[in-house]
Amino acid sequence: GVAAALLLKPVWFSNTMLLLDRGQALQGPLGAISGGPDVDQQADIMREQIQSSLFLRSVVASSGVKEDQATRSWALKSASRYPGMNPDEEVESFLVDYLRDAISIRRSKGKLFQVTVADYDPDRAKRLCEAVANQFVASSKARQLEAVQQQQEFSTEQLQVYKRALDEAESRLEAARRNAISTTLTSSVVNAQNLSFAQS
Repeated sequence: GVAAALLLKPVWFSNTMLLLDRGQALQGPLGAISGGPDVDQQADIMREQIQSSLFLRSVVASSGVKEDQATRSWALKSASRYPGMNPDEEVESFLVDYLRDAISIRRSKGKLFQVTVADYDPDRAKRLCEAVANQFVASSKARQLEAVQQQQEFSTEQLQVYKRALDEAESRLEAARRNAISTTLTSSVVNAQNLSFAQS
């Protein structure tokens, strides 16, 4: 046991904390659009994201570890698992598969989330952890932008609905006015004394 403990490579853990800020919800029908996920839903979304190849490729690219010579040598030792790829693709594929097991998401108190990355190199663990956190922030901003666009589309649709209703009401009012103007008083019941009452 002592020999194994001395021979095994140490594993380093890098942690970062993320705070879920849903912003101020709007009133009325727009509130449902801008509310966003609650804390439990956000945790599920984040766990799904760290299994996504697209998300993990963005993490690898933004961290810059793919260009690190020691990381490339370590990744290329497993190149046989990815036949038909060039060295850059082999390194990226290895790191994506590696990160699926190296990243963990844990809910903390309140709206806090702890992101942990385990790695054999402390500097690489830190860089990957920062890249994961930054990628979570970027994807969250993208979702917020999408929600704003949905709000804008909803507002535009509502504006068109109200404009059509207003146009129809104005058309009916104009028709009623034209009808009132074209109607002539033919009955002798209306005279100068009750004309104002008849017009009202």
